[in-house]
Amino acid sequence: MNDKIYSNRLVIGKFTSAYSIRGWLKLRSFTESMTNVINYQPWLVYFQNSWKKITVEKWKFYKNSLIVKIQDINDRSMAERLTNYKIMIETTQLPILDEGYYWKDLIGCTIVHHESYHIVGRVINLMETGSNDVLVVHGTQSNSSLINEQLIPFIKDRVIKKVNLLLKIIEVDWDQNF
Repeated sequence: MNDKIYSNRLVIGKFTSAYSIRGWLKLRSFTESMTNVINYQPWLVYFQNSWKKITVEKWKFYKNSLIVKIQDINDRSMAERLTNYKIMIETTQLPILDEGYYWKDLIGCTIVHHESYHIVGRVINLMETGSNDVLVVHGTQSNSSLINEQLIPFIKDRVIKKVNLLLKIIEVDWDQNF
């Protein structure tokens, strides 16, 4: 798969299983509100060595999750072929934010200590923990030992002091040895 093409895409959900004989699918939404996943259409799925655009025909809640009927998927066996596939969109489909940023904007940012400007590492991923989001940071060498990965809570003002997306720098108040 071409990494350049993939880098302009964002995973917003995943098909988890087929539902019913009429081709419905259960899905897990990765959007902040579960139903927001429906707003970002068409969806893209990398299926059988190519990108397929898919459109939701119908959707509804079912037992605290979403089920969807995809256009041209009309039976269970067709739906089962999409099980475990990621649902993606072009990043250009995201609305422009008046303030704030998307997680994708933080990936690749350099983490520096807000007082010493000592480089802590680079953001490689983010996780949702329930209480707050967490930056997954690939660390730098410190005291002759390589710190492979650190988890830094994304708590504004207390831990996260400043985010500068233009310079791709996040200033933190965080003890690297924590």
